[in-house]
Amino acid sequence: MNNLEPFSIRNKPQTDIYQYVFIGPKLKTQFYFIVKDFFTKNGIEYEIENEMYKKVAERLCRLHGVRKLSTYDEKYEQQLERYINSLEKVELVLDAIEIVFQLLEVIVSKFKKTHHTKISYKVKDAEDELNMRFRQNDIGYRYTNGNIIRLDNEVLHVEVTKKALDLLRDQRFENVNEEFLKAQEHYKKGNEKECLNDCLKAFESCMKIICKINTWEFESNHTAKNLIQIIIKNEFLPNYSESSLHALEQLLKSTIPTIRNKNSGHGQGANKIHVSSHLCRYMLYLTGATIVFMIENENSIKK
Repeated sequence: MNNLEPFSIRNKPQTDIYQYVFIGPKLKTQFYFIVKDFFTKNGIEYEIENEMYKKVAERLCRLHGVRKLSTYDEKYEQQLERYINSLEKVELVLDAIEIVFQLLEVIVSKFKKTHHTKISYKVKDAEDELNMRFRQNDIGYRYTNGNIIRLDNEVLHVEVTKKALDLLRDQRFENVNEEFLKAQEHYKKGNEKECLNDCLKAFESCMKIICKINTWEFESNHTAKNLIQIIIKNEFLPNYSESSLHALEQLLKSTIPTIRNKNSGHGQGANKIHVSSHLCRYMLYLTGATIVFMIENENSIKK
């Protein structure tokens, strides 16, 4: 038998880079500052701010079945802060965060109508910071379209990121695993350019290891372009037709290497290059999907 791993190891739950069961005081405090910034930066009157906190308190009391958020005689803002800090169950904390952000949209609409003015610090800005804080704290949730969702409920996350990490437990691909995890960590910390660089490193390392396994000659300084040519030449990719192989080769050449080169691989010149978080997320999924494809293809080849 070629597979020496026992059932318990082969069927071990897939790894993940996020956790879903705990939200600590750090993120709770960061959430508080995000909301305060929203009101302060937009110059929204305290009366409107207090009205929102009152509505949040009313909704949470009904939802969680409590009479008051706090036994102390204090303002709704302080009641909410004290209540969130006392919560241990992650789903209850997420209830509060979600309700606050939903009501921020209502506040913006009302403020615009009564003041006939633009909002400088938009709800989307606050959402972006919240999602960044989720990532930085290794918490697997994201606020989008008015709701908080679990990342492991997203098909892409399950089928790409988690599956890639699961396949990379193979000791032969240890270096790829290290580089792909580094890319994930850079993404969570907001180091977008470093994320792209480690994505490319993981992609190149994966091809070098596959070349080594199959004893295909390559140079240690070969780039993605050279390595793609080697695996195409050795018919590593599915041989459906010459045209489809050419198309796949061009896809590999024009995605991961090109995105990295255009955004962080060379000098910025006079204009500062901005790499968005959604570009990095796309890059991670693209890298992960490519790694999954190549490792599964390697494992399927009869030696």
